[in-house]
Amino acid sequence: VPTRLGWYFVGASSLLFAAGTYYDESSFVLLSCVLMALVWVNGLAVWLNVRRVEFKRQLPRETHSGESVDVSLLVHNAGWIPRFALELDDTNLSDLYRDEPTNLVMALSPGYVQKPHYTAVFGRRGLHVLNDLLCTSAFPFGLVRMTRRLEFRTEVLVYPRPARLSRAFEDQ
Repeated sequence: VPTRLGWYFVGASSLLFAAGTYYDESSFVLLSCVLMALVWVNGLAVWLNVRRVEFKRQLPRETHSGESVDVSLLVHNAGWIPRFALELDDTNLSDLYRDEPTNLVMALSPGYVQKPHYTAVFGRRGLHVLNDLLCTSAFPFGLVRMTRRLEFRTEVLVYPRPARLSRAFEDQ
């Protein structure tokens, strides 16, 4: 999907193409094709950038509500070209509070694994299921943005927050 800047490029390219064909100016048509080619090249680069990316989530299987949990994402580049500027947005649960909304992986070489992490807090007890992760990129020019949904199911059992017993109950 083109970004706002990408739509400006498409609009300017269309106007230049219309002006070039109306006034029979080949330089305007050529300039419009250059702008549109930048959008298409960015679209192809973004498509290649989000393909063949795999991930696994590491976090404790059990925790207490209200306690901080360190969540690690193992991001693997299974392709043969490097990946750049990947935004990773983990599952959005209504009672999962994170310190950062997204993680950013700036560069990921072919065959290598990066390990971004964030801190999260589960607000309610129960069995929580973290399913998918959104991998987004607009690299290299920011004219086109693509998001891919990566699946990996992780279950976390959240126990109630432990509380200290009252003095009267302890004395009994």
